[in-house]
Amino acid sequence: MESFEDIDLELFIGEVKKSPEIWNVADENYCDRKRRRTAWTSICRMFCENFDKKPDN
Repeated sequence: MESFEDIDLELFIGEVKKSPEIWNVADENYCDRKRRRTAWTSICRMFCENFDKKPDN
């Protein structure tokens, strides 16, 4: 299981920056929960092995 310490923070931050709908309140897609969730899911798949096998909570 991955822990936060195992994540390359520079890479993680770079990936989040590529998805302004996650962090930029001025972005037109910021209020679109589905788009934000999709962006987060994409990032999580990059950093979390077997992400799709984990239960939704």
